[in-house]
Parts: sequence; C-alpha cells; structure tokens
Amino acid sequence: MSSILSEWGRLRNRERRKSGSGGKEWEILDKCMDLVWLPGWASSFGVHRGKPQLTSRDVVERSSETVYFVDRFMHASRNRLSVYDSSEGTLFLLFAAIILSHPEAPRVFALDNVDNALNPKLTRKLVEQIVSVVSTTAASDTELGARQVFLTSHNPTALDAFDLFSKDQRVFVVRRNDRGHTTVERLQPHPEMSRQDWMLAMNGRNLSQVWLDGDIPGALGDHL
Repeated sequence: MSSILSEWGRLRNRERRKSGSGGKEWEILDKCMDLVWLPGWASSFGVHRGKPQLTSRDVVERSSETVYFVDRFMHASRNRLSVYDSSEGTLFLLFAAIILSHPEAPRVFALDNVDNALNPKLTRKLVEQIVSVVSTTAASDTELGARQVFLTSHNPTALDAFDLFSKDQRVFVVRRNDRGHTTVERLQPHPEMSRQDWMLAMNGRNLSQVWLDGDIPGALGDHL
C-alpha cells in the first residue's frame, strides 16, 4: 500500500506539471484508486503507525504500519479507522485497486468470486472498472495496469458490465454435465446479429435479467 501511494503521488505530480508522457499510467492508477470511494463513506485513506491504545497488541507487534481509512460521517476526533474496523467490501475494493495497478502486480491474473462482499451495484461498478483498466492498458501498451483478467462470479449484475459485441471481452458459462465433467461454453450473440437484433431477441432485458429468468442454459445449474 505504501509503495502504490508513492507511485500515485509521483504520477499525480508529473501529470500536474505535464512534463512527461505518463498520462495513461496516471489515468489507470487514478481510475483504480477511485474504487475505494465507491461505498461512499471513506474520504481518504493511507498508511500510518498504529496507536497501541487503539490497536490490538498483536497487530502492533507484528507490523509498525497499518492501512487506515477516514470515515467522512464520523466525528473528526475518532474518524480514522484501521483495516480491522473497516468494511470487508471496502477492503476487497482496495485489494482490487492494488492488484490492478501496482507496478509489481502480475499483468495477467484471476479473481475468484469478484462479487465477494459487494452488493449488486458495487459488483457491476468493479467489473466495469476492471474492463476499463484492461482496455486502457491494451490500447496504450503501458508498463502499468493489468493486461488480462479472468473473473468468476455468481452475481448476475456482473454480466451487465460486459459488452458481448466487443472482441476483447468474453463471457463463459462454466458448469458440470450429467457425467460430472466441466464444460465451458461462450455466451455470445449469433454472428449475424446486430445490437438491435440482440436487444429485440432479449426483449430489452439486461444480461443479469436474462440470467435470472433462466434463459442462459446452465447458468443456474439447471441440470439439478
């Protein structure tokens, strides 16, 4: 966390001076850090040395620094929260921000259960941001940002973040057949379909609603 905050500050200063060609790197990192604000309660975050009287003794002894968040709704005298007092969803978004943009993070990785601890709206926002970061990285060939991300989700709203007509995005239905074998089938419109044709065929429904209505074969475990 400390290193990514330093990189964020360095790129922000360079962007303000307009002295380099790192505009896309700044765009990627700033876009990822925006994930932390999505739940709506944090006004800032960072790393500090935890106060022993406010932090578990075991935590203080194991690490000299800890991540903190500032809650914009709480009184200024007690609005700084450690990661141990913060919401699980916010911590997951912070993790996603770091793995998507840290200079030393893998450029290709997988996130299992991308909807972990997130409500439906936040799930969609996170997946939209992941798609945006990967698209920006691929288009600009930067040294920062994920190049390819594999996701799994059981939350229908995750599907609404994808464009099935984009050649750079793929949605797969993974299930086990009657013999227990894993099968993978790509979800995509017919090659001769236009967007308008697809919307007519789906009766104007989002992919999440199509999933919930049981019109994506295998997506709801319909072999049971």
